[in-house]
Amino acid sequence: MTLLFDTSAVVSLAERASRAAADLIRNDGNRPYVSFITIAELHVGVAFSPDESIRTARQRTLTRAKRFRQLPIDEPILDHYSTARCAGLRGNDAWIAAATIQVGAALVTADQVFARRAESIVEVRLIPA
Repeated sequence: MTLLFDTSAVVSLAERASRAAADLIRNDGNRPYVSFITIAELHVGVAFSPDESIRTARQRTLTRAKRFRQLPIDEPILDHYSTARCAGLRGNDAWIAAATIQVGAALVTADQVFARRAESIVEVRLIPA
C-alpha cells in the first residue's frame, strides 16, 4: 500500500534512524509521500533552531523529506480536509490526513495521539518515536 509519512515519522526516520520506518519503505517498494504541511513544519523547525548544530541537523531532515513524493494543494484535498475536520482532526493534522486520503495511502506516524484520532478515516501505521 502507498505510504504517506507525517512530520513525526520523517523526523523518526531521518534523525533517529527508525528501523520501523525504513522497513515500511523497503517493504512497500515505492517512494513515500509527504504532505506540503510536513515540508512547511520542517522549514519552521529550521527557522526556529536555537543553535547552528540543531539547524544543520534539521536542515538535513528537511532535505531528506524533500526526496519523498510531495502533494500539492489542489481542489480535491479541500473535500478531504473537510472529512478530516468532521472526524475531529484539527490544524496541520487535518491537512496531513486529507493528503493521506487524497492518495489512498496509509498514514505513517510516530504520534500516538494523531494515530488514534486519524484511524477512523485512514489506515494508520504507528512507528516508535
